[in-house]
Amino acid sequence: MRKICIVAFDFGGENLNLQPWRYLIEMMQIIPDNEIIIITNYDKIDTEYVYRFKIKKNIQIHPFKTKALRETIEQINPDIIFWWCSRKTFLFKSLFKKLKIPIKLFYTGPIYKVTEVISVIKFLSLKIIMPYLLEALVPIKLLSQFINSDLVRDITIMTEANQNRLEIAGVRKKKLIKIVQGFSGNSETIKYKINQTNQILFMGRASKIRGIEFLLKSYAQLSKDIPSNLVILARSATDKQVSHLLELAYQYGLKNNVIKILGGWLSRDDLELHISQSSFLVQPFLLIPSETPISILESMSYGKPVIAPNLGGIPELLRHTGLVYKHNDPNDLVRVMREIILNKNLYFRLSENCKQYIEHYPSWGKLTVEIQKSFN
Repeated sequence: MRKICIVAFDFGGENLNLQPWRYLIEMMQIIPDNEIIIITNYDKIDTEYVYRFKIKKNIQIHPFKTKALRETIEQINPDIIFWWCSRKTFLFKSLFKKLKIPIKLFYTGPIYKVTEVISVIKFLSLKIIMPYLLEALVPIKLLSQFINSDLVRDITIMTEANQNRLEIAGVRKKKLIKIVQGFSGNSETIKYKINQTNQILFMGRASKIRGIEFLLKSYAQLSKDIPSNLVILARSATDKQVSHLLELAYQYGLKNNVIKILGGWLSRDDLELHISQSSFLVQPFLLIPSETPISILESMSYGKPVIAPNLGGIPELLRHTGLVYKHNDPNDLVRVMREIILNKNLYFRLSENCKQYIEHYPSWGKLTVEIQKSFN
């Protein structure tokens, strides 16, 4: 039995249901006959959710304060290290040299250009975008050189978008391993329902980067001449947040009969009901924490096309199953929503493509051999 040590920043708490931590958990849970130990700086861990893993929590993960991290790894004495990577991971170079253990990196977020991050400053506060901006300001060439060094065995990425950007930055192809986000939808049991009621759906967390306010502004413009209604499932939103969004909707001239905003947590049955009653999903991300948003795959599993920005790995997901608009361009979002509502032939084709796409999309179980091979 091999020991796999995973170094994952902020692994714990509510994050375990989010990307990239969810990707990591699901990937590790299908690797049999391995002892998996996760090192995290977090101190709150839901042990039931990660019962298969041993957790070393509250360990500082900092490139210039590595003593505790190094001692913990040496105590574990793993056969291989799986390290959650960012552009700044090259700063751990001296630690990697001392460890002398094979290290695999995994990179699950988008590799942003500085211009992509700066463009959202008119919609988000500087405080929100600062972590993304600091990441984007690090020259990708530094990460590329680090990946190509003998210190790194390879790097796992999720999408063609990241693969292309790393190759352009100079990463050797043999160092790149693409493993997509697995998805086990209910494709065998769901009754697909093509809905022509022009009900538009948003579902996701109520965080600013999800672009709910951006969507409200665009929808207010669309609703002036296109009969439709908008349902916003703002997961985990408090009553105060819902009231703020409703007030904003009213300021844009939207009435109760065309907009519905729900916060808190919905049951699976309620969620499925709202999806099945909708025509299509809009995910107006201003920034995305993960290259493959699960909500897009969920929507497609019901035969519902998706509209989202041309950001990260989204365009390759929606190549035949939805429409993309120019990132942070509310007028272009209005254009594509109008197009999918008015062009029924387009809508039916995209809906059918969604069903076909999900039926052939790999579940985590189907990715088992591929994942095991990457660790051999």
